[in-house]
Amino acid sequence: MPRKKRKSVVDRVRSLEECRDTYEKAMLCGEEDDWSGFESNMTIALVETTRLLDNQKKAAADKADIAESREFLGDCCYELGSFYLEQDETYQAEGPSQASARKAAPHLRLALKFGEDEDKVTAAYYKPAVIALSESYTTLHQHDLDIELCRGTIAKMVARYNADTPLQNDILVALAQAFNRLNRLSEAEETYRRIVTICKENFGADSEQTRESEEDLQEYLESKVAKICDCQNQGNP
Repeated sequence: MPRKKRKSVVDRVRSLEECRDTYEKAMLCGEEDDWSGFESNMTIALVETTRLLDNQKKAAADKADIAESREFLGDCCYELGSFYLEQDETYQAEGPSQASARKAAPHLRLALKFGEDEDKVTAAYYKPAVIALSESYTTLHQHDLDIELCRGTIAKMVARYNADTPLQNDILVALAQAFNRLNRLSEAEETYRRIVTICKENFGADSEQTRESEEDLQEYLESKVAKICDCQNQGNP
């Protein structure tokens, strides 16, 4: 009988620990501003963990192991998505370009998808991924998707914690901005006022958090018309 060929290094499915090592290499590259190294290593970590997850599913692996792989995949997707946004040369001055937002959005949506089935709204990457995806939708003038994203995330946070959790405040800000861009000014104002109420409930009327939320509300009231998106008058580009 012919001998079985041994799996090559390329064919072998990497362990989660090996995938984490590659992820750490990517993060070190990022610290050194080696962005091509970051993208290359993070992409490898994502691809190899996807292969590992597929293998775990076929082998009916322990649910905890599958959940751990899914959460790690979500983190990889978030890091790549935010990389594509933040490395855009226009990002610091004007925000990301539409090309970068289109490239980032699928990764960010995947990051959230890997969290949904496992109730990973508590994962460290989850809320930052929502904020980054909201930014992508803003850039692409997909304001209705932005509103849907923010509302869905707030509902998950309320279900996981309580109706007045301050963890939702960043998402409420993104929701208010999306309302504003669509000229839904009363809904935007109501959302900013909701943030003030949440801060008072959690931190007290005289707290720094409440004062900042009241300042944000006042700033909104003074500039809301200017923040209506141009796409409302010109059509989406």
